[in-house]
Amino acid sequence: MRTTPLHANDLPAEVLYTIFEFLSSIDPPLTSRRLPGWHLGWVLITHVCRRWRSIALEHHALWATLDVTYIGFWEVFLERANGTPLRVIDHLEDPMGRLRGYNIGATVSSLVPRLRDLSLVYGEYTTPDFLARVATSKLLYSFSIHLSAFFFSQLGSLPEFGPNLQ
Repeated sequence: MRTTPLHANDLPAEVLYTIFEFLSSIDPPLTSRRLPGWHLGWVLITHVCRRWRSIALEHHALWATLDVTYIGFWEVFLERANGTPLRVIDHLEDPMGRLRGYNIGATVSSLVPRLRDLSLVYGEYTTPDFLARVATSKLLYSFSIHLSAFFFSQLGSLPEFGPNLQ
């Protein structure tokens, strides 16, 4: 029976992976609505100590969720995801205008071969050609698109998606 206290650095990497995954689900990096700048969210765990940084960087799935609200970090996340299938989220919340200058449609289209999950709100880039490109993903397991009645009438029919789509 252990009588000395257990410190965070004594935890096995597998336990820290679980903690980091939980943190990533409840504290994502995003644009602050109230303050200028970025909120790093769970990414701050990589600033705690060398061991935590190393463990977080080695856990590629931790970096595989890309939200459009932090598209400026995507290059780093993609490098750290190291080929892991991706989850992309676009809720088009850009209260501070930080997405200006990004071609979201082209960026997401370039990731189609790695897409596992895609969640969108209908936007200007959500064209029939874009959706046809997304439909070619062999890994795509989950796809959701939120449309108003007006945009649905403008979109027309949806393409047929791959066999893994749930």
